[in-house]
Amino acid sequence: MAAPPLKILIVGCSVAGPLLATCLLISDLPAAEKPQITILERASGVRTQGQNVDVRGAGVTIIKKLGIEGLIRASTTGEEGVQFVDEHNRVWAAFGADKTGKTSTPTADIEILRGRLAEICYQRSRTISDQVQQQGGPGIGYIFGDYLDELEQNGDRVNVRFAKSGRRESYDIVIGADGLQSLTRRMTWGAEGEKERLKLLGMYGAYFSMSRGERDTMWRRWFHTTGRRAIMLRPDEQNGKTTAFLYVINDKDDRLMSVAEAGRGDVDAQKRLLQEYFQGAGWESGRVVREMLTTDDFYYNPIAQIKMDKWSRGRVVLVGDAG
Repeated sequence: MAAPPLKILIVGCSVAGPLLATCLLISDLPAAEKPQITILERASGVRTQGQNVDVRGAGVTIIKKLGIEGLIRASTTGEEGVQFVDEHNRVWAAFGADKTGKTSTPTADIEILRGRLAEICYQRSRTISDQVQQQGGPGIGYIFGDYLDELEQNGDRVNVRFAKSGRRESYDIVIGADGLQSLTRRMTWGAEGEKERLKLLGMYGAYFSMSRGERDTMWRRWFHTTGRRAIMLRPDEQNGKTTAFLYVINDKDDRLMSVAEAGRGDVDAQKRLLQEYFQGAGWESGRVVREMLTTDDFYYNPIAQIKMDKWSRGRVVLVGDAG
């Protein structure tokens, strides 16, 4: 008698989670033997915040393999390159994009907003799941608006509890694709070791979209000012908007990390702190701050690296930014 298909839980429905699920389902296994996958996402839907993602190297190979290269290329931002500007908007250096993909430039030939990329990956996973289910396989189940509050390994099983529903389940494998602040990582390796694993770089950044201004073009404009602060404005051809990235490098102001630890629970505090840092910073900072205070797709986080000896422990493994 054949063994039942693997039961796999993927925590996180951004880019890495749905891509991994799709890869698992396009294997050569018969449909009935392909894994039963659940994707769990804490947000109520696919998160659409974030800055540009440049798809290069192995990333191009993957999107070709998954059959989404054409859709991704049709969804790019249209960015022509990067211009470094002074407070009077005078360009003092510029690097154009190599649209052939043969040369690595600051702007890749495939530049796409993270949110749009996440939508494409999610929809592709649903399409492949539907095909597998039509062939008699289990496919993918999606759970939005919940998260894990218990995770315990017992032999060849991983037992979890869903925080909001209170439901308990057991899986063969749990995969943490839940980003830099991964709860899966903390529950599996222990929260007490996070200070060793999370290597802060002293840099904090915010991303959001805003209305296109008179001086916005299809070039990325990058303004540096005093106090290790900078503003980057980039085109979003698909939506006719401009995307903003504000960052400050400061390892002395503890408030920068404390508001980050609140996550999306205190966006107002994050905005107020960045307003303090960037109000009166020069160039187009007044416009950027005004737009930031009213935007509804604001995202703030420390810039950091995860350093670990191994990305797996027992039957739990990390992928993407979580590792």
